[in-house]
Amino acid sequence: MGGIEETAREKDSLDVVSQYSKFFKKIDTFTGTCPSCGKSTFTIIEFTYNTPYGNILVISGYCEACGYKFSDILNLDIHRPIKLILEIREPNDLRSLIIRSKTAKIILPDFGIEVHPGPAALPYITTVDGLLYRVLDILELFSNGGKCKQLENAINSAIEGKRAFTLIIEDPYGNSAIIPYHKSRLTIEYLKV
Repeated sequence: MGGIEETAREKDSLDVVSQYSKFFKKIDTFTGTCPSCGKSTFTIIEFTYNTPYGNILVISGYCEACGYKFSDILNLDIHRPIKLILEIREPNDLRSLIIRSKTAKIILPDFGIEVHPGPAALPYITTVDGLLYRVLDILELFSNGGKCKQLENAINSAIEGKRAFTLIIEDPYGNSAIIPYHKSRLTIEYLKV
């Protein structure tokens, strides 16, 4: 996947993020030296994001010279371990916003998928369909036909809004969040320490 399709997906993601921009408060933007290529073309943007779960600091950097990207999400409040369960039942639910910290585990039980955080895990902000596209990109790397193709078809059906499913995020530090399109479809559970 790439090229025009990826650019269209990025544009769709930006459109969705702009819809949620009322939650963002920009703190600072500055340019520095890129840690990858050493040129002074590395732009860093910091902003806070006020969620029902507290304030989150988002740091994002991009080098115009070499394309190096960096991002991190830090919760400015202390939280208990959390489990977020989102029921996706209609196409609009795919526009629900996910704030996934680098310590969160993503579970898509209807597809038999679990994404565990590792030492190189990155935080991200995306929509539910954006998350499904990420999963498809990973499946493409390991595709060997048969079972992978069936899974790809099932995920594509979900992206098209033709298949209901459940998304679960478990975060031992409580730094992740979901801003649901329909509040009634989100269940929040606090995990025992």
